[in-house]
Amino acid sequence: MKFRMVMAVVGTVFLSSAGCQYDGAVETEPDYLEHPPTEYKYKLIDRFGEPGEQGGIHYCDPLRYPELMPPDKALRLADEEMTQIYFDRDEYLAILGRLGLDPEQQFTDFDIVSIYREHHKLAAIALEFGTADYLFALGQYDKGQTNSGYIIYGMISVDGNIRITSTTLTNFGCPKK
Repeated sequence: MKFRMVMAVVGTVFLSSAGCQYDGAVETEPDYLEHPPTEYKYKLIDRFGEPGEQGGIHYCDPLRYPELMPPDKALRLADEEMTQIYFDRDEYLAILGRLGLDPEQQFTDFDIVSIYREHHKLAAIALEFGTADYLFALGQYDKGQTNSGYIIYGMISVDGNIRITSTTLTNFGCPKK
């Protein structure tokens, strides 16, 4: 819960500081429920690249920074967050679909860590819902780079069309814990 609240605040600050302004109605429950954000985040991943990969979306993997986390600790953290992930049904089912996992199956330790990792990758994309579109902000590594690239601002319509409104050159870094 704390993580989601922090990400909501960070995403809102990120979008508002970027000049993403929406003058229409703010988030409305029926439209939001009809167009949940996870499918749009995956469309952005498909367009801009896998989070954390060269040329992909900027992402600091909590299991890798500042150093690779031991598997037993990663599993413990994943177990602690699984209930939270499970109760966000849109995200949970989208993650399972992306990973090719059946919601009725018994998950292995590897599956649980994969779900946890995917959940955190999705958090690398800030979305804000308007009346008809999502506004987004994300970092994308320059080709072949892992420390420089662009902050990309844009919109993704409910039918999946992506429109970039601006880009800003930047340097990336992952925080030391």
